[in-house]
Amino acid sequence: IAYALAHLVPEVVPVLLWAFVGIPQPMGSILTLCIDLLTELAPATSLAFEKAESLIMQVPPRNVKTDKLTSFSLLFYSYGQAGIILTAACLFTYFQVFNFYGVSASDLFSNNNQYFPSKSGTDDDMFVTSSGLSYDADTQNHILSVIQGTWYLMIVCGQATHVWVCRTATVSIFEHGIFGNHYTTYGVAIALCLGCFVVYTPGLQTIVGAANPFSLIIFEATLLCAFTLWTYTEGRKWFTRNYRNHWLNKYLAW
Repeated sequence: IAYALAHLVPEVVPVLLWAFVGIPQPMGSILTLCIDLLTELAPATSLAFEKAESLIMQVPPRNVKTDKLTSFSLLFYSYGQAGIILTAACLFTYFQVFNFYGVSASDLFSNNNQYFPSKSGTDDDMFVTSSGLSYDADTQNHILSVIQGTWYLMIVCGQATHVWVCRTATVSIFEHGIFGNHYTTYGVAIALCLGCFVVYTPGLQTIVGAANPFSLIIFEATLLCAFTLWTYTEGRKWFTRNYRNHWLNKYLAW
């Protein structure tokens, strides 16, 4: 659950930013379905083969009347912690790609849904950046496809780094065994291959609304995302193990 729910935040944020802020939509609906129904399946299924944590016998039996499988702390982790980190990595790639084309953040926030794609769809509807660069309707559509392909693949790569650390709730993944579940290794490999297949395959790119993403930017963001997720999650587990009665565990332990 912690893994499966985390990707919903970077899926919902693009819609909210497009609807309420007016910036170009970072990811379309078809790419969203590709995550939910394609790339997420193998890694999520692999968690069913995970071995029990070493501290499992120290956990009291669940009270079926008061303890639920989905707790507030679990939802807070997925949506308010891991989901936010994944979204921050996606936003990093979003602004980096636009910056490559000379489109600044101020240009995007003053867009008001008029460009990317152009509202009229004609070459008369030119977008001019604050630095003086101009893009016609076709170029705007291409840049938006690159943006959406990059955002999509960043979610796939981000979740590929996330699945390793959320295999345990309290025990360090280094103690538990990073490669203890070989099904996770297969699942991550399948997810990455499917993600690349969706955004790099000619013909399919037109259907999903993507273009060749910027691999180097995604690689940099993935490293930042992995470092942040692993550092934070391992720190959270250490805190919940060593300070079990601390009031913060109401929000951190799940």
